[in-house]
Amino acid sequence: MGVRTSGRRRLSQTILYRATSVAAAQTDVSVPLIGGANNNAAPVARGSLVGIAVIRNAGVVPTAGSATFEVSVNNVQKSLNTVIDATNNTSHAATVGSDVIPVAGGDAISVEVTTDANWNGTSGAYVVAVVIELQL
Repeated sequence: MGVRTSGRRRLSQTILYRATSVAAAQTDVSVPLIGGANNNAAPVARGSLVGIAVIRNAGVVPTAGSATFEVSVNNVQKSLNTVIDATNNTSHAATVGSDVIPVAGGDAISVEVTTDANWNGTSGAYVVAVVIELQL
């Protein structure tokens, strides 16, 4: 359902990714889309990245180290990230305001994960949701 804001209709699109067997001490490893081998998805229209959420849906709860999940647009990281660690070991999310990180219809949206050497959540499975606010 859309909401009228400043004369523009805004809808959202959510893209889902799933990371499994997230190894320790890795940098910017692509996370695949759920249900496919591809790592990129595209917004259906122009808009803005507004959120990322990660939930651990299987495996051992991490008790040391951290895994940072970050969104990229056309292979450029966009400072929209969230961290799973000993404190936020089940789920975590981050948001930014509308129009802070613009995207165009057809841009390649991807997620990468970086872990430190102490990361021990390696047997977990993590679902990542990226939310795009569309401008129609």
